[in-house]
Amino acid sequence: MKRLNFLVIKSFIGPFIITFFVSLFVLVMQFLFMYIDDMVGKGLSFATIAQLMMYMSVTLIPMALPLAVLLSSIMTFGNLGEHFELVAFKSAGISLLRAMRPLIIIMVFLCGVAFVISNYLMPSASIKASTLLHDVRSAKPTFELKDDAFTTSMPEVIIRVSGKEKGGNKVNNILIYDHRDNRGNTKVISAQSGEFYFTEDKNYVKFDLYKGASYEQVEQRSNSFNPMTVMEFDKQQIVFDIGEFKFERSDESLYRGHFQMLRANELQFFIDSFELELKAKYEANFTFIKPYFHLSDSIFTTIHTEKTASNQANFIDQVKSEYRTSTIYRALENARAIKQSINYNMDDTDSYIKSINRYKIEWHRKFTLSFAIMVLFFVGAPFGAIVKKGGLGMPMIISIFLFIIYHIISISGEKLIKENNSNVFMGMWVASFVLLPLGIYLTYKATKDAQLFNKEIYQKLFWGVFSIFKTKK
Repeated sequence: MKRLNFLVIKSFIGPFIITFFVSLFVLVMQFLFMYIDDMVGKGLSFATIAQLMMYMSVTLIPMALPLAVLLSSIMTFGNLGEHFELVAFKSAGISLLRAMRPLIIIMVFLCGVAFVISNYLMPSASIKASTLLHDVRSAKPTFELKDDAFTTSMPEVIIRVSGKEKGGNKVNNILIYDHRDNRGNTKVISAQSGEFYFTEDKNYVKFDLYKGASYEQVEQRSNSFNPMTVMEFDKQQIVFDIGEFKFERSDESLYRGHFQMLRANELQFFIDSFELELKAKYEANFTFIKPYFHLSDSIFTTIHTEKTASNQANFIDQVKSEYRTSTIYRALENARAIKQSINYNMDDTDSYIKSINRYKIEWHRKFTLSFAIMVLFFVGAPFGAIVKKGGLGMPMIISIFLFIIYHIISISGEKLIKENNSNVFMGMWVASFVLLPLGIYLTYKATKDAQLFNKEIYQKLFWGVFSIFKTKK
């Protein structure tokens, strides 16, 4: 039995490691393609990009694990079935569930690992990834001069050059529109040639201009008379502040209270706090509305007998005639006030409910992603044993198809929760509840050697049904 366990584990570990890193790489590349436009042209160092990718990789591990388990389990038992090793197990009296036992233990361990990552590593990595991503997206493009084009990266200065050397700092035919004095387009500098370079701290760029002139409008008086000064020079140096282009890191504490950056116990604390505040709001709303339902007893007629009371057709018939008109107007005013109060409070309470649901979603997600490992294993392992196809071709297609179904159901349930159209528990666990019966059914069929995917069976069934209809006809 030890050799059997070793054989099954050895057959599983290799495909699992490969598929895990492939799945993680695909998920990270999806994130990179989503934000590639926010990173290009900002002079980010390789260390900064690598750091962002590392943080995002940690946050994506809980999603990559179920996909890797599904794919590797199909590959493992598909290879065992394709090479008739499962047949050898069964001929020796070893059932499929017994062959799956060592991997079931590993799946339990992976569920615990996934929960630890989701509850402890993922919040910390999410804080750092969100902070770094915000800084990257907020950073301005690097200062760069393009040949025969206006450079408008600095809001107060516009520069146009031509004849820029590739990889060099020398430029020709320089034209600078300087708007730093906030007086409009009143200062223009032109030069035949020049060169630019940055200071050591990268906060300033200096231009050494040669053989040019500076044109500046002294005072704008009227359309007919605008005095201007012209100063020619052989060499002039201009300094521009580009400190705002420098990449700076923000304080991570700004994101610490976000629901994706909290552990399970911290999420539960926020959920309890929000529910107490919501309960207090409900009680305050009831206390505010309650006085509107009270009417003085003096406006009602005295009812002496039950027969007299039963003969009253309407509520208004119980009010004295001299008070009926004022009572109706007062009731209408109270109804309008109650409606306005309810509409206002509904918007307020809805925002609280949505906030509670977001925290509950993250709380359940820490468990659903872990449980999905076990569910997808019991879907993939018997599926591979039935299909009896190893390698990456067929298992890859099947696993992607099943994982897409799981992901679509999960996203749909989460969307229903956010729209307050579903219970949080059902919305977050519906994907597992849908695939778990499928896994039980496939496991049962695999232990019975059912030929679910044998095309000859379906061909015989089709021709049998066709022959019946042909005979009746």
